[in-house]
Amino acid sequence: MDLYRQAGTDLIGDTPFPSSTGIKTFRGNTANSRAHGMDFSLQKTTNIGRVHWNSNIFLSYVKEKITDYKVSVSALSYLQGVNVPLLGKPLYAVYSILGAGLDPLTGNPRGYLDGVESIEYTKIMNSLTPEQLLFNGSRKPTLYGAFRNTITFGSLSLSANISYRFGYFYRRSSVNYNSILTGKGGHGDYEYRWQAPGDELKTDIPSLPTKIDVNRDFVYLYANSLVEKGDHIRLQDVIVSYIRDNRKGTVAGYEVFLNANNIGILWQAGPKGIDPDFQFNMPPFTFSAGFKFKLK
Repeated sequence: MDLYRQAGTDLIGDTPFPSSTGIKTFRGNTANSRAHGMDFSLQKTTNIGRVHWNSNIFLSYVKEKITDYKVSVSALSYLQGVNVPLLGKPLYAVYSILGAGLDPLTGNPRGYLDGVESIEYTKIMNSLTPEQLLFNGSRKPTLYGAFRNTITFGSLSLSANISYRFGYFYRRSSVNYNSILTGKGGHGDYEYRWQAPGDELKTDIPSLPTKIDVNRDFVYLYANSLVEKGDHIRLQDVIVSYIRDNRKGTVAGYEVFLNANNIGILWQAGPKGIDPDFQFNMPPFTFSAGFKFKLK
């Protein structure tokens, strides 16, 4: 097990520059960060007759924060995931705004303006400051690793790799009415939108607006209700192989194997059916078979 602390100094970052120069910011070695964490690995082999069971566990934990960064951007930029850090927060972070549910009469999404529920979307978004944003957590796992078991019986071997990722968050995609009304594309959540009074009790998806209002979409799409825990356990791959040594002939030995990869999620903290790591372009399940041999 390894424990560590890291201090990142003179990292690449932006810093304000005198306006008289015509340059707003200068990019150089101006940022600092701190991190601490742990790397742990353990291996155990158990032999029962001709059965050999080998277990390997790998675990890593890391927590980091930015301690010096001299430039900030708009609240909307932080919501959209621009990698400009806030002091005291990790570089890759998820931020949101506090939502107030749906209007029971119209299905409009509600936010807060000066602490009061409001549907004045432009004022809500324009009044937001980075300090008012909700910090949900890291966008990257803070605890992650894998657990591989390999069981061998004679020439036959079975291996399974289970990976796990905890301590991070992601923003669930949902319906964007600006995209729908301009013909750019839709979303499956459209089916579950608010359509009549009372629907606000069973859905948080806003009604279809009569006109395009980008800020209305923002109040919904960046609300805390769409932020989910990314914690999950995944069956990454399974390998079955048969290895045989040959003392006769020109072939010294051969191996036949079957490999299944990207099998699926065994458990997740967030909604089922949504892969927290691949919401849009999920790597496909793959299956392969092969044959290898060694010559003398």
